[in-house]
Parts: sequence; C-alpha cells; structure tokens
Amino acid sequence: MQKIIRLLIIGVMMISLQSTAMAGRECDILEKAVVKAVKKIEVKAGCGAIGLAFDTACSAATAIEGAPECTLGAAILGANCKFFGKKYVQNEAKDIARDICDYIYPDTDPYIIIENHLKNHKVDFQAVIAKAGDDVHMRGNDWLDPENTGVLASHKLTGENFHGTIKARIKRGCDESLLPLHPHKYHESCKDRHLVIDDVKANKHVVYIYHKDGKYHIRKKTMDKSYGTFIPIENHLKKHKIDFSVVINNSPDVHLPGENWLKAGRKATLYSYKLYDDNYTVKARIKLGLKEDIVKTIHNINPGQDKVYVYYKDGHYHIKKKHITKEFYYNRMIPVENHLKKHKVDFRVVVDHGPDVHLIGDNWLKHGGKSLLVSHRLYRDNYTVKARVEIDGAKIDKHLSIGSVKPGQHKVYVYYKDGQYHIGKNTIN
Repeated sequence: MQKIIRLLIIGVMMISLQSTAMAGRECDILEKAVVKAVKKIEVKAGCGAIGLAFDTACSAATAIEGAPECTLGAAILGANCKFFGKKYVQNEAKDIARDICDYIYPDTDPYIIIENHLKNHKVDFQAVIAKAGDDVHMRGNDWLDPENTGVLASHKLTGENFHGTIKARIKRGCDESLLPLHPHKYHESCKDRHLVIDDVKANKHVVYIYHKDGKYHIRKKTMDKSYGTFIPIENHLKKHKIDFSVVINNSPDVHLPGENWLKAGRKATLYSYKLYDDNYTVKARIKLGLKEDIVKTIHNINPGQDKVYVYYKDGHYHIKKKHITKEFYYNRMIPVENHLKKHKVDFRVVVDHGPDVHLIGDNWLKHGGKSLLVSHRLYRDNYTVKARVEIDGAKIDKHLSIGSVKPGQHKVYVYYKDGQYHIGKNTIN
C-alpha cells in the first residue's frame, strides 16, 4: 500500500511540474497593487508623484526593495505621463506591471518552443499580439540560428491579446549566380521569406520551419511532456553566496528568481521551461566580497536527474554533480487537510526564491478536502506554511501560519475549535 501511495504522489507531482503559471498569483498581486497606487494619486498631483507611487507599490508587491525593474517602470510611466497625460498612464500602469513580471519571474511566463530546421538561414519567429508593435520575439537579437531551438515567452501569450498566430521571417542571402543574366530573379532571391501558422497554443505547441521540395514550410506539433525541467543546487560553503546559472543558447541564462544569490548553507532549484534538453553547462559564481568573484563550471548536467553543489576543500573551491535519488521525489510534498465544515482554505508554502507553492488549479481546498502541496522547489529541510481561510461575507479572510514543516515528513491541517480557527501539523504515518 505504501508503495502505491508513493507512486500516486509522484504521479501528482509530475503533473504539477508542467505548470508555468506558478507566478500568476504574484503577477496579479503586483498588477493590482500598482494600478491601485497610481489611481489614488490626485489629479492635481504631478507626474513625479505618479512615478513614485508606482515604484513604491511595485517594490512592496515584489518584496524587492529598490528593484531596478520597478524603478525603470516608474521612469517610463512618469515620462509617458508628461507626454500623454495622467489619464493615459492610469491604464498603462497595468501593462508595465506585467512587463516587469516578465523580468522578475521570466521562466514562469507562458511559452512556445520554436525550432529552425534550416541548414543555412536564420529565422525571426514572432507571436502576433493585437496591440500594434507589441509582438513577442525571441529574447536577445530575435534571430534563431540554423538548426537551433529557441523560446517565445511572455505574459502576452495568454488572454484576448494573443490569438494563436505565429509569423516566421526567413533571412535570405542574395544568389550572386543570377547576376547579371537574371536581374529580376536576383532581386527576388534577396527578399526574406515570410510564413504564417494559426491556432498555436502556448505551453502546448512547438512551431518549426523546414525546407522540402524546393519550398519553405512552417508547421506545429504537440510538445512532448518533460518532467525534468529543473536542476537542484546546493551551497555547501559556510560564508559565501553563490549565483548558480544554467547556460542557455539564444536566450538569457537560467538563474534563481529575484536577486539570483543562494546564501551559504542553503539549497534551492533552478527551474525553467528552457531546460528541456538532455544536458547543460552550469556555472557557479562565488561571491568573495572585496576580492574578485570565482566562477566554477561543470558540464553534462541532466535536468531532473542531476543536482549540482559547491564546496571548499584543501584550500580550493570545487563544483560537483550527484545523481538525484528516488527519495528526492518522495520528499518534495506536504499533504494538507481542510477540517472545516463550511469554508475553503488556500494553503501555500513560503519559498525564498520564486513564487510560493500553492495547490494546483484555483488554489482553494474545499471544506473536508485533502490534497498535496508539491513542487521540486520544496528542497530545504523545513518551511513555513500559511493558510488563508475564506470567510463568507467578511471583508477580511482569516490568515494562519505554522513553521518548521518538513516536506515528506509532516502534514498540515486547519480546524475550528473554541470559537477560533487553528492550524496544526502532524507527522505522516
């Protein structure tokens, strides 16, 4: 029976690893906070006050004091305020907040994998967005090299703005052999080729370009499910922080969300939809204070199979990898139970790097229900679990919290007794 239960736990976990909406809640909070702050500014107040309100609300919502993304967003908002007026920027604050979320939680955006199967030509893929000039291209210089794979990723790939159309522009060189006898054909050979495909869905389809029978073609296929798009990382040093990163072609490298740095003695996971390949190079930048940072590199790391750790021995810093055991998967979950008779509960695990771990779906566990908080990011020895009880008709929900909860060892439950709501934990049998 215990083996069957564990297999079920792993099955549920595998499904949860496919979710790229884990930052959706945090992005919604950010969006609402800045819009509310900007709308509170009186009409008589200047554009500088609007920018300051945006920056303050943004930093508070992201829990990153003085976040450069927030400051930049505020500057853009202030400049547009002076040019277009206060009424315009009240509507624009929402869009800027979503753009900021793209950078703070870049690897949780909706995405579309793109493949260039051509041998000689680069391709600029773009997801068509309703707002003119807002199309989503590959991050970087837009162009995907021959026989390479890339990613289109943005919050814009969901909702009404994106209708599933992908355009591809193939970069063609001029065929010099056509000159001077065929000037018209020469001119045509210099033109880029444009292809279009519709009904493409984010988080589901791969779009690819190939050449066959003298023509260029664009097609889509259903993305293979990959359950290993993460790499556990461990900092075994006693004093120094480490910025671990996975080296990615045609896109920014994968770091920890937020400030990137993993503190001494801590564990975390690097996770991204970009980690869909068989092996990667991982770099570890060790922060040595006034001295120059040291960078250690390790190759052939398999997502979902290998973990990477840095340690100090015999006067040197070392980086190593180790195979993930089955116990790693068993200990990535916390069972939760709602013992209330009427109210729903939103359980969540507080995570330092990246969005908190909620239940899959709409987050809420119905009264009398049982479920699992599960994620590869639950990699530390213990966590704080919070529970938000939805009180019907009340302006403020009830918030509860419990610490030192160990994944794979404790379950958490909410109950009502003596006129009060309580949160408790028990050891898993």
